Amino acid sequence: MAIIYPEGTQNLPSRVTQVVTTSIVSHTTYLGTSFVDTGLSLAITPRSSSSAIICHFYPCFSGSDNSYVAFRIYRGSTLIQTGNDSISGGTGIPCSFGFSFHDEGNLKYSAPVMPVIAIDSPNTTSSTTYKLQFSPMRTSNERVYLNRSHNLGDENQFVGRSSMVLMEVEA
Repeated sequence: MAIIYPEGTQNLPSRVTQVVTTSIVSHTTYLGTSFVDTGLSLAITPRSSSSAIICHFYPCFSGSDNSYVAFRIYRGSTLIQTGNDSISGGTGIPCSFGFSFHDEGNLKYSAPVMPVIAIDSPNTTSSTTYKLQFSPMRTSNERVYLNRSHNLGDENQFVGRSSMVLMEVEA
């Protein structure tokens, strides 16, 4: 692969060596304050220990009014791709992605799909599992939903599909 810069072309020998995918359509409702599995989980066996794994998560989710949902990406039991809570004085929740559902308008009737992407270097040729977890934040009184809108019951609400793609890129 070549990248053309004003100073000249930079050749980067890399290639995608494998791609694995999965998706889920089951509806999940969660009420609580801890992180739980979304069901998006997939293993890949890198062909080279120097490969990078590009993780693409596409969760379809919603929440009740004034709910907050946060997502975390794990490689096995190791949390990867998070923010630094020390920047906020230790008050932030380390996560890969967060979203809030305000009680303004009809946001609770939606079920957006938001891309969550991480690049990881597992330094192994053993099977490696990546997964996405989610949690309603700040309160245990608000629910979050996977693959459906908060409100269901008429033709104006949505159901959807969540997907995941893992790509191995060799340098």
